Amino acid sequence: MVPPTIQSNLAGLRVRERILTFIWGVACVLSIVLVVLASSCLLDWLIDRSRDTPLLVRIGMLLIQISIAAAAGFVFIVWPQMRFLPDSKLALWVEDKMPQFGHRLISAVQLNEPDADLGGMSKELVGVVTREAETRAAQVGFAQLADHGRLKWSIAVAAPVVMLVLIPLAVWPTLSFTLLARQFLFPVDVPHSVTLVSASEEVWPIGEDIVIAYRVTGKWNEKMVGSVKVTPAGDKTDRYPLKFVRQDAQGAIFHAEVKPSYNDLTYSARLVDGRTKFSSVMKIVARPVILDNMAWIQIPAYCGTRPDGTRYEQPQPRGEVVGIPNSAVRIRVTTQKPITEAWLELRGPERFDPTKPDDDTPSPEVARDKPRKMLVGADGMSAELSFNLVPGLSGYTVKVKDEHGFDNSPPPRRSLRLIPEPPPMVTLLRDTFGTGGDFDLEGLPVPLGGRIRIPYRCDAPYGMSSARVLYRVLKKHESGNDPVEDEKWIPSPLFEVAAGPNDLPFDPKTGVFGNMTFEQQLPFHAAPSPIPEILLGRTLGGGRYFMKTEGLIDVKGPVQLKSGDQIEFCVEVFAMKGDRKEAVPSARSETRVSTVMDQKEFTAWIQNVGKEDERVKALELLQKGVFK
Repeated sequence: MVPPTIQSNLAGLRVRERILTFIWGVACVLSIVLVVLASSCLLDWLIDRSRDTPLLVRIGMLLIQISIAAAAGFVFIVWPQMRFLPDSKLALWVEDKMPQFGHRLISAVQLNEPDADLGGMSKELVGVVTREAETRAAQVGFAQLADHGRLKWSIAVAAPVVMLVLIPLAVWPTLSFTLLARQFLFPVDVPHSVTLVSASEEVWPIGEDIVIAYRVTGKWNEKMVGSVKVTPAGDKTDRYPLKFVRQDAQGAIFHAEVKPSYNDLTYSARLVDGRTKFSSVMKIVARPVILDNMAWIQIPAYCGTRPDGTRYEQPQPRGEVVGIPNSAVRIRVTTQKPITEAWLELRGPERFDPTKPDDDTPSPEVARDKPRKMLVGADGMSAELSFNLVPGLSGYTVKVKDEHGFDNSPPPRRSLRLIPEPPPMVTLLRDTFGTGGDFDLEGLPVPLGGRIRIPYRCDAPYGMSSARVLYRVLKKHESGNDPVEDEKWIPSPLFEVAAGPNDLPFDPKTGVFGNMTFEQQLPFHAAPSPIPEILLGRTLGGGRYFMKTEGLIDVKGPVQLKSGDQIEFCVEVFAMKGDRKEAVPSARSETRVSTVMDQKEFTAWIQNVGKEDERVKALELLQKGVFK
C-alpha cells in the first residue's frame, strides 16, 4: 500500500493541477465568448445603421453564441476536469520535475499497489525503496511542482479581450449596454445621435407635388442633409435629399420634395447615423371633383305655385343662372367620391350701388358674404342649397371637402344674372269668315252701331293676370286746316272666362275654344297648366272680343260717332301681380284701325269690294289661259 504521505502529496498535486486547468479553461472560454459577443454586437450595430435588425437575425446570433459558449466550455473546462490523473502518472510527472528521486517515487507507488507484480523482488527491498521515497516526499510539496505558467497564459489571453470589451463600455456606455441587452432579445432600440419620426400627411392628392416631412430630435444642425428613399407601388425606388426647413419647441422639421405620384408611396429616411425604424406609407387619393353642377330658378310665388304650395322651378343649363327679381336659386352638385362638407360662396362686384344697378363701371369680383354651408346628401356624393337671387350678385362657387380634408381647389365658378321680368307678348290675330279663311276681315269697315272683332293671342313666360282693350276715337277731319290732336287711350277691362266642362282646348290660332262658333266671343282666357306638378300655368292665353261701337267714351265723356270716324285699338296684357308692390310688367299688341260708316256707305263699300274681287278672279283666269 502506498504510504499516506506520498498519497496525500500526490492528491495535492492532483487538486492543484485541476485548479490550474480550470482557470485556463475559464480564460479561454471567457475570451471566446466575449469575442463572439462583441462581434454580434458589432454586426447588430452595422445592420441597424441601414435598417432595423430582423428579429430572426438576432435570434440566430443568440443561438450561435450559446452554441459556441457551450462547445468552448465543454472543450476547455468540462472535458479536462473529467480526465482521471492516476498516482503513477502524477509520480512520473514529479520524477520528471525532481530527478533526485532517482525513480524511487514511481517505484514506491507502483510496487505498493494491491495488484503490483513484484517480479521476484523481496519485500525488504520494496520497503527500503518506499521509505526512502516517503522520506524525500515529506520534504517537498508536490502541489508547487504544478505548471503555474498557465495562470500567466490565462491572464495574457483573457486580459486583452476583457479590455476590448471594457473600452466601448466606458466610451459609449448607453450604446454598449443597449447592444448587450439586444443580444438577449430585450425589446430596446439602438440609440442614435438623431431620431427621425415621420411628420408627413398620411394621404396626399393625386398628381400634385408631394412634401415628405420628418421631425428630428437629438444632435442635429441646420447644415445636415439626409436622404429619403421613396418607392411608389409597382414602380422603381427613388432617393430625394432631406433638408432642414424650420425649428419649433419639439425639435426640427426636415422636408423632402418628391415628384407627383399616382400610386401609394412607401418611404423611409436617413440623417447622419439616424434612420427611421420602419417604412411609412402615404396613400395617394384623388381630390373631390364636381361632376355635375345643376341649378334651378325658383320663380316668385306670385307667379303661381304647385298644388303642394311649392314654387315652380326652371332648370338652368350648366348651372349658369339667369332669373327675374324675387326669385330664388336652388343649387345641387354631385361628386365622383364621398364628401363630408360643402360650401357655396356668393360673389359680386366689389363696388355695387343698388340705386344704379345698370352701372357698367368695371369692379373686381369679391365674396359678397360668408360661405354658406350646403346640405350633404345621404349618399355623401351630393350637396344642395337654396338662396334668394338679389341684386349685386354676379356668380357663385361651390367648394367641397372629402374625408381627408382635400377640397376641389380651385372651385369652378358659375354666373348669376338678375334680369328684369320680361313682359307678356301680345299679337292681334288674323280674323276671317269661316274656318277656311275665305274672306279676311282685317280692314273691314264697321257699320254705325256694329261691333269690332278683336282676336288676339298672348304669351307670358311667368304667367299673366289680366287683359284689357285700349281704344281711342280718331275723328274725321273735314278740312286739312283743322288741328290734329293726339287722343288718349281709353281702357276697357276684359273679364276672364274659364273653360267649361264641354269646351274643347283653347286654340291660340283663333283665340277661342276649339268648339266656339264665329259669332261667339271669349274676352280673355289664360290656359291652365296641363301638368300642374311640373309646368307653370297661365303662360298661354288670348281671346276674341267684340267691341261695340255704341257707348264709347273718351276723356270728355260719351262719344257720338259719325260716318268716317276711325277707332284705333290694341290689347294690353299684364303679368302676374300677386302680392308684389312694384309695378306689374305689361305689354301691348300692335294697333289696328277700323273705320265707322253709315249703312249706305258700308253697302257701297261692300259692293265695290265685290266688283274688285270679280275683276281679280277674271284676271287670274286670263293669266292661266296665257300660260297654258
